[in-house]
Amino acid sequence: MSGKGRAFTGFFGGARYDRFAALFGMKAPFYRKALGPLALGAGERALDLGCGPGPMTVLLASRAHGEARIWGIDLSEEQLAHGRTKVDPSTCPVTFLQGSMDELPFPDGHFDLVMTSMALHETPPPVRRGTVAEVARVLKEGGSSFSSTGAGPAWGSGASSGFPSAAGVRGTKTTGTTSTPDSVANRDFFPRRTATSIP
Repeated sequence: MSGKGRAFTGFFGGARYDRFAALFGMKAPFYRKALGPLALGAGERALDLGCGPGPMTVLLASRAHGEARIWGIDLSEEQLAHGRTKVDPSTCPVTFLQGSMDELPFPDGHFDLVMTSMALHETPPPVRRGTVAEVARVLKEGGSSFSSTGAGPAWGSGASSGFPSAAGVRGTKTTGTTSTPDSVANRDFFPRRTATSIP
């Protein structure tokens, strides 16, 4: 999937990715803060874009109703394979798929929730633009989406003081909207400390 963004493999993939992420504060508290009180009810479906080895996917599954369902999608099969080892079989069904977040293999209006954490900034602007449109397409009417990103280190005030800061925004889909906000998709980077509700 050339040109779709950074796929973490090899030295930076799988279990090693978890260890590197932890060095930057991306441990369980980060993902708990990102999700806030979110939980899935019976029959609800969620999608985690750029899920990596699935830390947020698995956390959401741990608090979901047994009849909910969650999918994670990522460019790296190595990341997904590691994520599969983390799934507790007593939680709701979790499926990890290899793919790009701007080309989702799901029907229109399929998800109650679409989320992403620390992933959009790893993709080029055309993929971000496509992702916004795809999220609008696969969300149910009244569905929600959020993105969490990290704040940069506060240099000079201690090692990575204040990093990361998960900022989740819950937003409601506007029926029929596939617009691409300049604040998200048209930038050459995904701004730190910016959380975006995707229409």
